Amino acid sequence: MVLLGFGVCVGAFCQQAAVSVPLQDILKTPDRYHGKLIETRGFLLQQFENSALFTTDKWQGTSGIWITPVSELHIERAKVNRHYVVVTGIFDANDHGHLGQFKGTLRIKSLAIEESNTSGDRPKEK
Repeated sequence: MVLLGFGVCVGAFCQQAAVSVPLQDILKTPDRYHGKLIETRGFLLQQFENSALFTTDKWQGTSGIWITPVSELHIERAKVNRHYVVVTGIFDANDHGHLGQFKGTLRIKSLAIEESNTSGDRPKEK
């Protein structure tokens, strides 16, 4: 499996170690991860009024978390839309994203696109 990383890490965040958490766990108990630096994997949608991470590409409505990149992280929507990604950021269980419809918001500090993932396992960082 290959990850196409943007190689971006911003601020003091780079000095902290993220806790790796399955997205399903975040969706089940969002309050448990509030304010924590986490890393998770999911299917990313970057569209008008829909910037969210879902557990699979068979996403339904708002069964995911809202994604907000920090201003220093420049993401080209066309390059990341509809890809499995590994993201790292601070999770906010009190911010429910667009129209308050999500389990929380992840303010992402880094993002890596999976080129392929045939096994369904979580990718290894390079």
